Amino acid sequence: MIIFQRLTPSLLVISNRNGRRPAYINCFIINLNADIGLALQDNYATLMVLRCLQSFGGSGTTVLGSAIVADVSTRTQRGKNIVYSSMGVTLGPALGSIIGGRLDQFPGWRSIFWFLTIFAAIFFRVVLVAIPETCRAVIVKGGRRHPNALASLKISSRKEAGMILWYRALLYSGYVAVLSTLSTQLKTRYGFAALKITLCYRPLGMGSLTFRWVVGRILDKNFHLQAQLNNLPIIKDPQQDISKVSIETSRLQVIMPIIYSVCLAIIAYSWVMEYETSLAAPLVLLPFVGHLVTGSFSSLNTLVVNINKYTPATAVAANNLFCCPMGPVQSPLRTP
Repeated sequence: MIIFQRLTPSLLVISNRNGRRPAYINCFIINLNADIGLALQDNYATLMVLRCLQSFGGSGTTVLGSAIVADVSTRTQRGKNIVYSSMGVTLGPALGSIIGGRLDQFPGWRSIFWFLTIFAAIFFRVVLVAIPETCRAVIVKGGRRHPNALASLKISSRKEAGMILWYRALLYSGYVAVLSTLSTQLKTRYGFAALKITLCYRPLGMGSLTFRWVVGRILDKNFHLQAQLNNLPIIKDPQQDISKVSIETSRLQVIMPIIYSVCLAIIAYSWVMEYETSLAAPLVLLPFVGHLVTGSFSSLNTLVVNINKYTPATAVAANNLFCCPMGPVQSPLRTP
């Protein structure tokens, strides 16, 4: 299911040709129908098929969200805006553990999927009413060429993009390892029941939420600084020529310290868990893990979109494509 979730967004490169709005609507329809089916089903095979469809629809909206941000924002605003649009990648799993645990314990597991159905239906209505077509290729040219489903692989074959994608996949693997083993660690080392375990996910979720007020603004401020150093006036035009400024340098000056901090935070968290210290230690470290990991994801995502400005949906799909093998590969490594 994880593989299906990460591979399917690569097919959404059609939004670069046919438009964001039709792709968004189709993803929501698939997701809504899958949620309703999951709430009503009683068969394991049906469950697996519907979960794959649900993953397709949900992960597709993530790709399209970043693409729309790239369409409507200038490069001076893109850091902050892409950070907002990509919050769900890390905040969703953290909050999902809390909300899902409560719903499963009290109303029952079916209520989880009914909750997702209602939530998706609300945002589907917002998309239908408020989001216009933003893809420049459709608005300006009006042409609809045949999409290339292998375009994500072409992006990853370039040295600069491939290195960023692989490193982001490694960071994702570390985050998934922390997220997926937290419940087991709390149960075996501290003897916690399900309700207490879900409460311990809150620091991770709060850390994933707070990064949006920090990292995105720093990315944009640093770009403004680099533009001033190169005597480049900033105007509100998504197509402004910024050839005087090295976009890679301005982004990496922010990204590299965050990545080093992520490594230190995960090492510290692993150490306190291994030696069964006071519960306060991992709970204090989890917000830093969530904050820094989410910030690094969003920053690298911004950089990939910046260096693939004409095909942002394809670039974000390549991100998901590279994350695909890392979850299953590190699964046996994190098993006690």
